[in-house]
Amino acid sequence: MEEYINRVREALIEVDQPSMFAAGDISVLIEACKNILLKSNYRVVKINEVTGVDSPKKLVDAFYLLYQHYHADREKPYRNEFGHDLAVAKRFLKWRMESGELSEKSAYDECVSIMKVMMKQYEKLGTKNISFGFFGSEKTKWVINKALVLIQEEGQPTDYDEKMAEVFAEKYHRTHKIKGILEEKDGGI
Repeated sequence: MEEYINRVREALIEVDQPSMFAAGDISVLIEACKNILLKSNYRVVKINEVTGVDSPKKLVDAFYLLYQHYHADREKPYRNEFGHDLAVAKRFLKWRMESGELSEKSAYDECVSIMKVMMKQYEKLGTKNISFGFFGSEKTKWVINKALVLIQEEGQPTDYDEKMAEVFAEKYHRTHKIKGILEEKDGGI
C-alpha cells in the first residue's frame, strides 16, 4: 500500500506546478488514486463513460451506475436484473423508438439522456424516488416527457435536433451552391 501512496505523492508533485504549462498530466494522478482505491477493494467507475449502451442489460446497468453516482447518499433501489428490470428496459426502449421513429441506437442514447436528467433534476420532475421500474410504467410516462423538455432546456441534442441540423446544413449548402452558380453565370452579383 505504501508503494501506491508514494505514487500519489509523486503525481501530486508533478501536477502541482506554478504554471499550467509546466504542470504534468493529471491522468497520472487519477491513475495513482484509482490504484489505491482498487487495492483497498473499492470498485472504481468513471461516470461519464456511460457509452456503448446497446442492449437492455446495459441500459439497466447504466441506470444503476448513474443512480450510484448521483444519489450515493441514498439507499440503493432493489435490482431485479433478470426479470422485471429487463422487461422494463425493453418497454422503455420500445416507447422511445415508437415516440420519434428513432433508430435503436438513437433510442438507447435518448434513454440514457432521460435517465441522466431524471437523476440530476428529479426535484423539478415532481418525484421523490426513482427506481428502474419508473421507466416502464404507463402512469409515469408524463415524467419521462417532462424529462425530455428538461433535456431540450439543457441543450442536450436529441436525435430530432440532430436531424434538423442536418436538414438545415443541407439547405444552406444547396443555397450557397446555387448562389455560386448564379455568380459564375452573371460574372458576379
